[in-house]
Amino acid sequence: MSRRRRHGSATQDELLLDRPPVAGEEPWRKTMFVKYSQAFVIFPGGFGTMDELFEALTLIQTGKVHDFPVLLFDRRYWSGLLRWMRRRMLADERIAPGDLGLLRLADTAEAIVARIQRYHEQLGRRNKSGP
Repeated sequence: MSRRRRHGSATQDELLLDRPPVAGEEPWRKTMFVKYSQAFVIFPGGFGTMDELFEALTLIQTGKVHDFPVLLFDRRYWSGLLRWMRRRMLADERIAPGDLGLLRLADTAEAIVARIQRYHEQLGRRNKSGP
């Protein structure tokens, strides 16, 4: 790919000079999107949604970002994927049992808010009591 691609009135070269990357510039966009999140709520979607979901899980799993709730909205939509992850990925030892624990299911906005609040309350108690 040519580095001279136009982005509005600037070339890609001009965008990359003398400043940190901003959201929308790969590969930083996803990391920055997740890095400052307090929670990650995933709604039913397609390949892009799956890409964002697995990128967030990978960043948490590898310690590149702090652990935070990853909530999947619509239990029925996500149950097949979670079943496959348990039967294939976990059974084949491609992921650890704790990795599946990063995901939580919710079917209402109230359930999502409650889970996020509960997580941050527990986090606050852990921070007050020390490591």
